[in-house]
Amino acid sequence: MSQEAFISDLVERLQQQIRGLLPRDALDSVAEQARRTLRQGFAELELVPRQELEAQFRALDELRRTVEDLERRLRELERRDGPGAP
Repeated sequence: MSQEAFISDLVERLQQQIRGLLPRDALDSVAEQARRTLRQGFAELELVPRQELEAQFRALDELRRTVEDLERRLRELERRDGPGAP
């Protein structure tokens, strides 16, 4: 879902919730102010698509496994070439 679609959906839900509480012109004003506020808030955030975030998590997990494997191999080498080695 795009950012603009998300904002529109959120504002629509807000309007549905407060529809009976405000006159129509006030409701439109509140909706427009909510849209502006949400757009400004999102503009300040550094958002990335879920797929990109998941790809980064997969890359980090692979890197973690590589580091663990290297640490294990280093321990084996240190054990094999430990004290008393030529």
